[in-house]
Amino acid sequence: MSCLVRPSEAATLAIHACALMAAADGRALTTSQMAGSIGASEAHLSKVLQRLSRSGVVAGRRGPGGGFRLTAKPALVSLLRVYEAVDGRLGGSGCIMAVPMCTGAACPLASLLGQVESTIAEGLSGVTLADFGPAVTRALAKRAERKPRDSHERGSGTNSRKKGR
Repeated sequence: MSCLVRPSEAATLAIHACALMAAADGRALTTSQMAGSIGASEAHLSKVLQRLSRSGVVAGRRGPGGGFRLTAKPALVSLLRVYEAVDGRLGGSGCIMAVPMCTGAACPLASLLGQVESTIAEGLSGVTLADFGPAVTRALAKRAERKPRDSHERGSGTNSRKKGR
């Protein structure tokens, strides 16, 4: 099934990384730690973290003991702030059709899309990173429990195929 409203990959990474930092209770997390937890490319996540840092959502420190932290308490950081730090101001997305046929002035979708974007912005502004705390903690605990089993199931780099197949 397709989804009409889908955030960019960068926005998704930003929200997940910020949720991890919120659950870290002020401890700095490295790009590598976050990328491993959310299954993302370190290079892509690094670019996303740079945008979050430039916008003041996170602060980074290099070197031993370095990493990224939120600059405000998780309860004060809305998902809208995180989203807009990475993808810019929400709204005015223009025509969603692959091949626009009109100028938009008389488009029957223009009003509907404006309402949808307003609803999304309102929803994102009402959810903070603190709201993710318990869910992220549970998800990370489950992931940690699965890791040893998953690595065992994949084998340890040896060929696990039976001979003759």
